[in-house]
Amino acid sequence: MNVSDSEFFANILTTQYNCELTDDISNADIAIFNTCTVRQHAEDRALSIIGRLKRWKEESNGRLLVVCGCAVERLKDTLKTRFSFIDVLISSKDVLQFGEIIAKYLPIGQDRSKFIKNYPIIRNLGDKEKLQVTAFVPIMRGCNNFCSYCIVPYVRGEEYSIPPKEIFNEISYLVANGIREVTLIGQNVNSYRWKLENNTVHCCNNKEFVDFAGLLEEINKIDGLKRIRFLTNHPKDMNDRIISAVGNLEKVCKHIHLPLQSGSSRILQLMNRKYTKEEYLRLVDKIYSKIPNVSITTDIIVGFPTETEKDFKETLEVVSQVGFDNAFCFKYSVREMTAAAKNFVDDVPRKVKEERLAELLNLVNEIAYKKNKARIGKVEEILIEKISTTSNTTELIGRIDNNITTKVRVNENIYHLGDIVKVKIIDATTHTLFGKTVQ
Repeated sequence: MNVSDSEFFANILTTQYNCELTDDISNADIAIFNTCTVRQHAEDRALSIIGRLKRWKEESNGRLLVVCGCAVERLKDTLKTRFSFIDVLISSKDVLQFGEIIAKYLPIGQDRSKFIKNYPIIRNLGDKEKLQVTAFVPIMRGCNNFCSYCIVPYVRGEEYSIPPKEIFNEISYLVANGIREVTLIGQNVNSYRWKLENNTVHCCNNKEFVDFAGLLEEINKIDGLKRIRFLTNHPKDMNDRIISAVGNLEKVCKHIHLPLQSGSSRILQLMNRKYTKEEYLRLVDKIYSKIPNVSITTDIIVGFPTETEKDFKETLEVVSQVGFDNAFCFKYSVREMTAAAKNFVDDVPRKVKEERLAELLNLVNEIAYKKNKARIGKVEEILIEKISTTSNTTELIGRIDNNITTKVRVNENIYHLGDIVKVKIIDATTHTLFGKTVQ
């Protein structure tokens, strides 16, 4: 979501205020720092980097430092006091007002200014050779789940769905400008729902409301779009209609990111996840049975308050049973404002958290390596997202349908960004496949 928000900021400045992107901070007139506060480590890094920007700010008069995002929502007073050299603070709840807010601070009569590029801009590059072929498209903002460890509902606000017409028009525009794959994003895309008024939405005729499966069905019809991905899902809202859409719609990639968080039903209850281990496993069995060759990835937290060795072993057992293609694993981090911070003591020692995380990562990587090795000899399709050329070789980089990064060396560069190429897998590591093109 932060990647998408940063692209949104860049798009407004380059298209509406005649700004120009720069990768070199010494050339920048405007620096925009977009923060995250979902874990303490991310917040600490943000504060450290902001502190180092003081020197950049003082080196030249007229420079504008803008700090945005979730850390602003949580730490606005602290940021004002600790970093008085910040010019503009924009919280995560005010993202969509960025253009109006920033206009008040841009120098009058300044024809061109520059700002630091945090993430690639997709909508106004001009140079077609550099144009991205993949894009994030928000379909929801905020969250209503209030998992006990998570600060997101407090800093991003209540969940709301973006009108399907706006989503449809945005994707159509992106496709017309070179985008070939979109990733629909939201804190919980499964709960997407929009009530239609008088059937006036041209992309969803004859329906009273659009749910997430219905949205996938409509986006699947967009000419020129080759692939659809989505992040992230909540197991409690993953229903038969969504599973069917992933399994049957031609452009929807056969990959589902399904956060587990813990394999212990007791811990899941304390986390307010609203499902048990057994319910999660039944859901996974259904997905595997309905979608052949699907890949499932997940998120896992170790060291949640009161987690015992038995609880942790249950998590390992679930990871082994499901056979995740990959997992993002984290040590529990206390976040102020959350129910866990208010109601539980962070009683799992740091050393124990680190040991459990290491053991979990070893298991996750072992499974991923075995699954990737099993793909050797198979023919897959990649959408080319990057072409890396040196004097000796050309390498195509993309992902197969299952979302695994794949690299292919070719003798002649007859390929273009956005092409879908058939490749035979010839080697694999834990996180990367290697292939050769086939006719």
